[in-house]
Amino acid sequence: MAEAGTPRARYRNEVVAQIKRLADAQLEQIGASGLSLSAIARELGMSGPALYRYFPSRDALLSALITDAYNDLADRLTEVTSAAGDREPLREFLVAYRQWALANPHRYRLLYQPPIPGFDPNEQELVASALRSMAVLLGLISRTLPPSSELLTADLVSSFTVWTQDVGIDATPLDVLTALRIWSRLHGFVSLEIAGNFAIMAPATDALFDLELASMLGPRAEGT
Repeated sequence: MAEAGTPRARYRNEVVAQIKRLADAQLEQIGASGLSLSAIARELGMSGPALYRYFPSRDALLSALITDAYNDLADRLTEVTSAAGDREPLREFLVAYRQWALANPHRYRLLYQPPIPGFDPNEQELVASALRSMAVLLGLISRTLPPSSELLTADLVSSFTVWTQDVGIDATPLDVLTALRIWSRLHGFVSLEIAGNFAIMAPATDALFDLELASMLGPRAEGT
């Protein structure tokens, strides 16, 4: 592998960026199932074997695209919540999450739907990048939502404790439960919206989302 900062390394980084850009365009136009490394190679004027020096398989390219999307989303959520300071950072998180998904529907679908049969979403790098947004959400919950007396079952306490220890996140079982409930509602709303499922029943999706926001931002995200 070329040493970082050398002309060879810069050239490789440029080619990788071009490959990702063309792959992203394919995803937007025809979806992950139609992603073609040979078509990308033709557009770049290189042979298929030459492109495999950068990404040895379609799965490897998809993994890179998914990792980039996770990190892009996490960077955006970190940016808006840091800028918010103490001014409703959790609201800013929820709004920014939806805005990112609406601006990047093909990338959002890539995160939460199996891109192709047999693809392994549990690669270490993918899991680590996926955890970044959840870590931001958990941090906001622990410092912005009031304490709750909600009782957790022993099974949930045990599983949440094991999970936080495994991934190295400092959060109580109740924080994890709250984060999961907020994320489930947020993801459900956004997934329905980008799929067009609200088109007939609720064309005023901004107003509908505002109602969901008010509910999710209630004490311990409702239901407590």
